[in-house]
Amino acid sequence: MVLTALDLAMADLPVDTMATAVLAHVEPLEDHCGVRVRWSNAGHPPPVLLLPDGTAEPMAAKPGSCSASSPASTAPTTRSRCRRGRPC
Repeated sequence: MVLTALDLAMADLPVDTMATAVLAHVEPLEDHCGVRVRWSNAGHPPPVLLLPDGTAEPMAAKPGSCSASSPASTAPTTRSRCRRGRPC
Protein backbone atom coordinates (compact mmCIF):
# COMPACT_ATOMS: atom_id res chain seq x y z
CA MET A 1 0.00 0.00 0.00
CA VAL A 2 2.82 2.45 0.87
CA LEU A 3 4.80 1.61 -2.26
CA THR A 4 1.65 1.91 -4.39
CA ALA A 5 1.01 5.37 -2.93
CA LEU A 6 4.64 6.29 -3.68
CA ASP A 7 4.23 5.14 -7.29
CA LEU A 8 1.08 7.20 -7.70
CA ALA A 9 2.71 10.29 -6.17
CA MET A 10 5.83 9.94 -8.35
CA ALA A 11 3.72 9.48 -11.48
CA ASP A 12 2.41 13.05 -11.04
CA LEU A 13 5.85 14.61 -10.59
CA PRO A 14 7.30 16.40 -13.64
CA VAL A 15 10.61 14.47 -13.48
CA ASP A 16 12.00 11.40 -15.21
CA THR A 17 13.13 9.60 -12.06
CA MET A 18 12.82 6.03 -10.93
CA ALA A 19 13.74 4.51 -7.59
CA THR A 20 14.09 1.10 -6.03
CA ALA A 21 12.89 0.29 -2.53
CA VAL A 22 12.40 -2.44 0.03
CA LEU A 23 9.80 -1.81 2.71
CA ALA A 24 9.72 -4.29 5.61
CA HIS A 25 7.60 -4.86 8.70
CA VAL A 26 9.06 -7.05 11.47
CA GLU A 27 7.03 -8.24 14.46
CA PRO A 28 7.61 -10.87 17.17
CA LEU A 29 5.94 -14.26 16.82
CA GLU A 30 3.26 -15.13 19.37
CA ASP A 31 5.62 -17.58 21.15
CA HIS A 32 8.42 -14.94 21.26
CA CYS A 33 10.87 -17.42 19.69
CA GLY A 34 11.34 -15.54 16.44
CA VAL A 35 9.88 -12.88 14.19
CA ARG A 36 7.44 -12.56 11.32
CA VAL A 37 8.82 -10.54 8.42
CA ARG A 38 6.70 -9.06 5.64
CA TRP A 39 8.30 -7.04 2.89
CA SER A 40 7.69 -5.65 -0.54
CA ASN A 41 10.45 -5.29 -3.08
CA ALA A 42 10.11 -2.60 -5.75
CA GLY A 43 12.99 -3.31 -8.13
CA HIS A 44 15.58 -3.44 -5.33
CA PRO A 45 17.84 -6.39 -4.47
CA PRO A 46 16.24 -8.58 -1.78
CA PRO A 47 16.86 -7.92 1.92
CA VAL A 48 19.84 -9.70 3.48
CA LEU A 49 19.44 -11.78 6.63
CA LEU A 50 22.34 -11.73 9.10
CA LEU A 51 22.65 -15.22 10.63
CA PRO A 52 23.84 -15.96 14.20
CA ASP A 53 27.22 -17.23 12.92
CA GLY A 54 27.88 -13.84 11.28
CA THR A 55 27.23 -14.96 7.71
CA ALA A 56 24.59 -13.27 5.58
CA GLU A 57 22.21 -14.59 2.96
CA PRO A 58 19.66 -12.89 0.71
CA MET A 59 16.05 -13.59 1.59
CA ALA A 60 13.91 -15.12 -1.14
CA ALA A 61 11.66 -12.45 -2.60
CA LYS A 62 9.11 -12.06 -5.34
CA PRO A 63 10.42 -9.48 -7.83
CA GLY A 64 8.59 -6.19 -8.18
CA SER A 65 8.77 -3.26 -10.56
CA CYS A 66 10.86 -0.16 -9.89
CA SER A 67 8.90 2.67 -8.28
CA ALA A 68 7.41 5.03 -10.84
CA SER A 69 8.25 2.68 -13.71
CA SER A 70 4.56 2.81 -14.52
CA PRO A 71 1.44 3.86 -12.63
CA ALA A 72 0.35 0.22 -12.62
CA SER A 73 3.65 -1.16 -11.27
CA THR A 74 3.43 -3.71 -8.48
CA ALA A 75 5.51 -4.63 -5.46
CA PRO A 76 4.29 -8.02 -4.23
CA THR A 77 4.48 -8.80 -0.51
CA THR A 78 6.66 -11.68 0.70
CA ARG A 79 6.14 -13.27 4.13
CA SER A 80 8.57 -15.30 6.24
CA ARG A 81 8.83 -16.58 9.78
CA CYS A 82 12.31 -16.52 11.23
CA ARG A 83 13.08 -18.69 14.25
CA ARG A 84 15.94 -17.76 16.56
CA GLY A 85 19.17 -19.35 15.40
CA ARG A 86 17.76 -20.55 12.06
CA PRO A 87 17.43 -18.97 8.60
CA CYS A 88 13.99 -17.83 7.46
